[in-house]
Amino acid sequence: MSGLNEKAGDRFTALDSPFNHVDQGKLVIPQMHYEPLIANEAEHIAEMAAFFRQMKTAKHKGVLVLFASGRAMQQFIAQLPELRLYLSMLVHGVSGDSTRVTSEAVFATL
Repeated sequence: MSGLNEKAGDRFTALDSPFNHVDQGKLVIPQMHYEPLIANEAEHIAEMAAFFRQMKTAKHKGVLVLFASGRAMQQFIAQLPELRLYLSMLVHGVSGDSTRVTSEAVFATL
């Protein structure tokens, strides 16, 4: 738990989630032919876009796709011009003196 320490006398309570993740969500990690390496980036993103198009035809209310860089996310979106109205982008970044953590996501309302 971030910032909490039992030894310092901090008190906290862990609560169950109000969401029914088992029935309301599904974690899908597709088996890809191309690893997400810079050398295979174009092929990997094209493969992701093809998989996403297939998911669009399934009965899903939404899909969250995570990316390691904004560049990869923009390339992915460029592969799906017909779905631009469905895509919402969420960019989250944390930066510090010596480290920088950034994650990007696309949420699609299908």
